[in-house]
Amino acid sequence: MASIATRGLRKTFGSRVVALDDFGFEAADEKMTFLLGPSGAGKTTTLRLLAGLERPDEGCIEVDGRDITGLPPRDRNFAMVYDKHSLYPHLSVFENLAYPLRVRKMPEAAIRAKIAEVAEVLQIGRLLDRQPNQLSGGQMQRVAIGRALVRDANAFLLDEPISHLDAKLRAHMRVEFKKLQREFRATIIFVSHDQLEALTMADQIVVMDKGVKLQTGTPTDIYYRPANVFVASFVGEPGMNILPVNLLREGQATLLVSESFRLAFDDGGAASRDGFAGSREWLMGIRPQDIEMLRPGAGENVVEGRIFGVEELGSERIYDIELGGGGMLRVRTGLGPADGIPSGIGDPARCRVDPRRIYLFDRANGRTAVQARFAVAGLN
Repeated sequence: MASIATRGLRKTFGSRVVALDDFGFEAADEKMTFLLGPSGAGKTTTLRLLAGLERPDEGCIEVDGRDITGLPPRDRNFAMVYDKHSLYPHLSVFENLAYPLRVRKMPEAAIRAKIAEVAEVLQIGRLLDRQPNQLSGGQMQRVAIGRALVRDANAFLLDEPISHLDAKLRAHMRVEFKKLQREFRATIIFVSHDQLEALTMADQIVVMDKGVKLQTGTPTDIYYRPANVFVASFVGEPGMNILPVNLLREGQATLLVSESFRLAFDDGGAASRDGFAGSREWLMGIRPQDIEMLRPGAGENVVEGRIFGVEELGSERIYDIELGGGGMLRVRTGLGPADGIPSGIGDPARCRVDPRRIYLFDRANGRTAVQARFAVAGLN
């Protein structure tokens, strides 16, 4: 396996479409790196540049420190898996797996040994004699993955390989991919728009949008210490609540004030130390699971509104709370009517916000001004 790095990649299509702009990241050897972002972020373009299927307008690609930007695809030794199975319909599963090895003129005995090893790991040994049209979607995808794994590749480039599978099979494949990565000690670059895939599988996540890298870090860093509003709202299910506020100082207290609420903010003294209070405009961030639904009555640091909608998730509910001064607040909780919590559309709702779990963003540039105190203090 190998480490991979890109530096200053720029790729345009035509005169107006900038797919990548000064994009760079590093994928460590034997680790799984996710390129995460919405459609149009430049993820697949990056993968195609790595594979040599496209040429960058600027920048370079390195494998173990060696510049491979000008090498043709066949000399890069990368294995790719696409979102569609791309199996040869006229070949059996065994011959689909054997094809990349036969092209490299590997001895027949070595081919059979390698296929047996991969088939055991992927649990497709009983499928080797079948044709692709005799397989389920999940089985076809396993074969497509196996066709990549039989190669001794420098790295595996995966372009949303499980996005079209049903929810149950996707959950199973997330576990399988991580297991495979460890067993094969593979360097994997995995393209996805699904933040749950990235959080559960990645060693490193590179968050992208509109061809620009926004943040690189571990899943823990990306989730608990977002660099800006986009990362905070994109990563998490549901995404972080983002609400406009003014920041005030009253004595030793820092307050976040809007037309809908007045909340204490445990900023660790950042507002007074860095001169945050005053005329600048801010955005408050709070994750839905960090808000507590309350029974009717008194309370501190409370936001009030009316229930706009309720999503039942079995053991949990997601409440959409319409705030009196405008805006919407999402709350994820295990509490419901049996706990004395109103749940009818239009019912009054009261929520308590933990001051230590509030994020503060600069509304002008979207950057994180103050991370939540519990995140900075080691996630306690």
